[in-house]
Amino acid sequence: MKIGICGVRGLGSDFLNLCGLHPDVESVAIADLDARVRAKAREKTGVSQDYYETLEELLDADVDAVGIFTPPWTHAELAIQALEAGKHVLSACPAGLTLDELVALVDTVQTTGKIYMIAETSYYYRGAIYARQAWNEGRFGDFVYGEGEYYYRPHAYGFWMRDYYGNMPPMLYPTHSTTMVISVTGKRYERVTCVGTPGLHRDVLPKRRREEWKDNQISNMTMLGHMSGGGVCRINEMRNVGCKGELGSILGSHGSIRQHADRAVWTNGLYGDSAEDIDLTALWQDPVHHPQTALAAKLPASYAGHGMGHDGSHRFLADDFVRAVTTDRRPHNHVWAAATYCAPGIVAWESLKQDGAWLDVPDFGDPTDGRKLLDC
Repeated sequence: MKIGICGVRGLGSDFLNLCGLHPDVESVAIADLDARVRAKAREKTGVSQDYYETLEELLDADVDAVGIFTPPWTHAELAIQALEAGKHVLSACPAGLTLDELVALVDTVQTTGKIYMIAETSYYYRGAIYARQAWNEGRFGDFVYGEGEYYYRPHAYGFWMRDYYGNMPPMLYPTHSTTMVISVTGKRYERVTCVGTPGLHRDVLPKRRREEWKDNQISNMTMLGHMSGGGVCRINEMRNVGCKGELGSILGSHGSIRQHADRAVWTNGLYGDSAEDIDLTALWQDPVHHPQTALAAKLPASYAGHGMGHDGSHRFLADDFVRAVTTDRRPHNHVWAAATYCAPGIVAWESLKQDGAWLDVPDFGDPTDGRKLLDC
């Protein structure tokens, strides 16, 4: 397999390295508008392949797949462009910033028959892995309530990160909050309402203030949603609070779990009659070699010590994408899942602009590609 990475700052740099380390990847190309960034990425990763300035040049090159790690407002457009050029696509989140973009993305995947995967890190957080196993074993009972929270201050990470977000309303970047409940339970958001508050500390505004967001003052948002089949979820997307990290909870009729992405000890109250602190460090301390998780067996040995960003999820996402393409399987974070992760936040932003009106979230349905699901 030959892959090209478009956008090699930050997350893109890590996935460039992981793709280069994968035994099933023959070559990795680089595309970035900034020549200094291209040179730095090449030096850092040791990848000695071709590198280009634009996605167009990359798509004309001899690559089977493309990774899109560019600013959020470009993801859908560039992914569609790559799919239509006959390339499989791995995209940073979010998949799109409007419902029309999500519809177009799903339609393009269906039309081209190519594989699309969103690199949503929270799918492989320790708590999410544990929760999926517990859900599949029936230990939660019926779903009652869920929470997802993402606290992040872009302006605390330098001008590039401020520019990366471009003063974007927080709910347009919802996937770190929405994915856990959706991926664990299989439920989706049916209706949502949303409220928000301006940031109390307008530290430094981004240089790239997108025209559609130039007057946005909302930096902290809370969404409440009705879920399919019953139950309720609350989502916090906040960019101007004295807190950093991602939180998630799932409360069932018989068992519950609460997790924090930055910690190794997870509080899990199962069956409602006892609370137990479960140390899940074993799932991630050395997932390549640790015998307690079936996930470890699928990772290449070459990944040891690499890709530990976002609670160690990067290596699993890179491996999923490579295996999906090389075996022609559907990845877990496929385009229908990506749309389901993103749509609630897009609708929530519209709800906020309508004074918290309850609005319906579209159902993007089940996969129609005919592929078998990638094994875990």
